[in-house]
Amino acid sequence: MLSTFDLIDRRKYRSALVLTSNRDVEEWGEAFPNSVLANATIDRLFEQAHTLVLKGKSYRLKGRITTRGVDSTS
Repeated sequence: MLSTFDLIDRRKYRSALVLTSNRDVEEWGEAFPNSVLANATIDRLFEQAHTLVLKGKSYRLKGRITTRGVDSTS
């Protein structure tokens, strides 16, 4: 089974990779079992990356039912 590092390393120059996350980049290291692999993987991801940061309210929550006076997204 390929590790996350192996997958990203193998795809680096062969094909596009779209990666989305609801975490800040500073938190990504926590998802890896060791910090060396975390840093190597993040380096490979950002070497030739185009980053797009979206701020604001989530479109997924549009039209959801809310209770009057209670909104957990604020």
